[in-house]
Amino acid sequence: SSFRPHDPPREIVALNDYRQRYAQYRTDPDLQEAHRQHPFVTVWDDHESANNAWRDGAENHTEESEGSWAERRAAAERAYSEWLPIRDQDDGRTFRQLAFGDLVDLFMLDTRLWGRDQQIESLGDREGLRDPGRTILGFDQEEWLANGLRESSARWVIAGQQVIVSPWKIVAAPESAGGGVIANTDGWDGYYASRERLVQALGDAGNPNFIVLTGDVHSSWAFDIATDPSDPAAYDPVTGAGSVGVEFVTTSVTSNFPGEGAEQLFLAENPHLHWAETASRGYLLVDLTPDRAEAAWYHVCSVQEPAANEQLAKVFSTVAGTQHLEEQGQPSLPPTSMAPLAP
Repeated sequence: SSFRPHDPPREIVALNDYRQRYAQYRTDPDLQEAHRQHPFVTVWDDHESANNAWRDGAENHTEESEGSWAERRAAAERAYSEWLPIRDQDDGRTFRQLAFGDLVDLFMLDTRLWGRDQQIESLGDREGLRDPGRTILGFDQEEWLANGLRESSARWVIAGQQVIVSPWKIVAAPESAGGGVIANTDGWDGYYASRERLVQALGDAGNPNFIVLTGDVHSSWAFDIATDPSDPAAYDPVTGAGSVGVEFVTTSVTSNFPGEGAEQLFLAENPHLHWAETASRGYLLVDLTPDRAEAAWYHVCSVQEPAANEQLAKVFSTVAGTQHLEEQGQPSLPPTSMAPLAP
């Protein structure tokens, strides 16, 4: 088997380009079957428009050669709404709240196009990265989320969103010593004040059982969300004291992680990071009961063979009230025990 060439065979910019690429994806029989068997709750990230997109541009968009960003963004958003199961809202927003009884309130966030300020290029620009006037959500979406958290009475509050929320450092240091050096200004680390305001909103809401579901980085990660993880007085990785939630990061379906093997550096510098794996592709299953939330990562041996074998990579659970991850040997709900598939 070989990789399918892109259709159209170039970077996509215009509306028909985006439509054509979505149409190509939907020729995949496994994707067709996934949509046939399962309801989807979708939200976009940057590659639905252009790499490292923000509100008014993208790292991979040049107006001189690719035209208006506003037109490209509008084309990307229109094709997305045509092809993905998402209800259009009058103002074009994709952030929304879904309730699953009294068990879960799911907040789907848009950290990409709605209100994000431009990324700061330098990993060391501490003043810029922490500027309280910058936002990854937009101040209106921040207020909507804070209100929703305060009003929720669900057992679990889940944020489904794009980029890593947890501190993700290549050089560790407590906040009192400058905070160290982050790995990626495109994640919430690049919008420090937005994360501080999220933590404040969680506190104002009475510290609900908070879970973040994240993608973006083409690799698998499991964090306690500790805002000052390098300070032993602020966070205890054994008990989870000082954590405000947990974060499960799923790997990609096919795309690789450019720094394969880098997890050893991250594990050494981030005590709130309980596990990471960068070599494999696959999926993540999350199982929720009133007492605990459990995440099981499954990895496949090849992205080119439809019949590729999969294996269980890791399982973590968090007990309600703890905001802390604990490793499990096996999932309590293996995929084979789920409801039978539709005919």
